[in-house]
Amino acid sequence: MKVMITTIAALAMLCATLPAADDALQTNSDALRAAVDGKKGAAEIKRLSIAVFADAKKQMGPAPADADKENWDAHVKYAQQVSEYAEYALYSASVGAPAATAIDMISTLEAQAPKSKYLTQDAYLVVANAAMTGQQGDRAAAFARRSLTAPKGAKPDQATAQAHYIIGVVAATSAKKDYATADKELRASLTGIKGIPAMEGPAYFFLGEADYTLGRQGMDRAQADQGIQFLVKCSLIPGQYQASAVTEAKRMKTELGEK
Repeated sequence: MKVMITTIAALAMLCATLPAADDALQTNSDALRAAVDGKKGAAEIKRLSIAVFADAKKQMGPAPADADKENWDAHVKYAQQVSEYAEYALYSASVGAPAATAIDMISTLEAQAPKSKYLTQDAYLVVANAAMTGQQGDRAAAFARRSLTAPKGAKPDQATAQAHYIIGVVAATSAKKDYATADKELRASLTGIKGIPAMEGPAYFFLGEADYTLGRQGMDRAQADQGIQFLVKCSLIPGQYQASAVTEAKRMKTELGEK
């Protein structure tokens, strides 16, 4: 980040010889950096980022007929650099923010710079988790799905598993109870979340519910039994679903005539 800021400052000096047309770009860029450094708040960072994107776009077109090529190239490079900084500003404002703010920042980044290098697995999972915390299941699943096709993050296997986990949990807990999707997605998450009780416990619990229900509906005793086994696994993992797993497994066994 220090390198980026230094580069932008150097390019700003080169652009001092350009016409006053780029004054707004430099003014808004300076204000954006000040807002990020001073932690002025997401709303101000968003406003200034959008302004920077708009100003930069105007300055990155074909060179005017009377423009000096060397100066114009420096001018375009500066506009590209400050645009990239605006991308970073929006991403950084999303990290650790409340659900609504995180979603707004990443959605704005998507709209302004859909090919941004900051739109990685990790960025989409930041907002997917924020949406889950904010009980916005559909949004959480949508962002988790986007993460599966986004550029890889710092720990791609773990991120992929987490995305499948979020999609699966949302499917299992939604009003529609999409157990087929829950079964598919949660199974895909198991290897990557192994040893993480806060995720592994719920995954086994909802897998148990999904497979037992699907098995009963399809008259597939093996799948129903698999559901019970998943609940037994959940019952061995400390957490909020442990006690419920014990109760549910007992109920299901009784329904199937087991002791």
